[in-house]
Amino acid sequence: MKKIISVLLAVLMLACVNVSAENPITVEVDFGTVQFDTPPVNINGRVLVPVRAIFEAMGADVRWNAGTKTVTSKLDNTIVVMEIDNPTMRINGEAKKIDVAPMIINDRTLVPARAAAEAFGGRVQWLGEQNKVVISTKAFAKKLETIKNYSSVRKLELGETQAVSAFNLSYFPQYETLTGAPDGTDFEIISSDDTYCAILGIRSDIYIGDTPELTQNYVQSIASDMVAVAGGTLLSCDVVNICNTEFMKICYTTHDTAEGITDDNAHITTYTRWQGGVVYTMKLSEYGSVPFTVQNDLNYMTTTLLIK
Repeated sequence: MKKIISVLLAVLMLACVNVSAENPITVEVDFGTVQFDTPPVNINGRVLVPVRAIFEAMGADVRWNAGTKTVTSKLDNTIVVMEIDNPTMRINGEAKKIDVAPMIINDRTLVPARAAAEAFGGRVQWLGEQNKVVISTKAFAKKLETIKNYSSVRKLELGETQAVSAFNLSYFPQYETLTGAPDGTDFEIISSDDTYCAILGIRSDIYIGDTPELTQNYVQSIASDMVAVAGGTLLSCDVVNICNTEFMKICYTTHDTAEGITDDNAHITTYTRWQGGVVYTMKLSEYGSVPFTVQNDLNYMTTTLLIK
């Protein structure tokens, strides 16, 4: 009898789950999109996410006890314990009620995203129109206190044509930087080891011709040509806003090598803007197994580009 009631409760609970293949729920931690093997779900207005993926994205260690059906996560000096079907979690031994109890869906433990993030001092925002959960961790907020700025003002010449490029980009000082690269890149931010290489670079060149209107059709045509030249596969193309300025954004994969790392599916993202007779190009290239935290840092730095 108890087994029948348990099954009925599970069916009723899953009937309240809102999952849309067309508009899936995404979760972003410190400017990096978290990848899940089981998608997040919306239950009665509360977003639940696979516990291991969300806690590890925040930098926590995660352990599952099948016998007690509990998840224990540790980050710095904070220990969080959550139990399946128990609407109370414990933070360093102190009980705290949560709106929806952790549950198992598709053999994965799902927990409320807001409760999980806030347990470790994270800040959580729900962007309803985008169906997105945005989490900012304490560690990332601390890192932002160290950020520096690189400013460039250069006179460009091409024959008799002259122009002045001027931009500002914020960066984290723990990364290697390079100015005045041989290929014309003004400023590069580099992170690498034996397994990966990630490079964020920006360059400015004289542009002769009419400034294009950034329509979706125009972006699509440029993206198709760019990917064809690179011999890659187009992932997406769109118009995005960075510091109140529109940029053409193109994402694709290709076979490429950098810093001794060869990747058949190197991930390339370019941001392009035409202004004042200058074309500005910011390029983010990722080769190999780029750590999630490095991806986050570089993604954040791309949001700071300011054309003066």
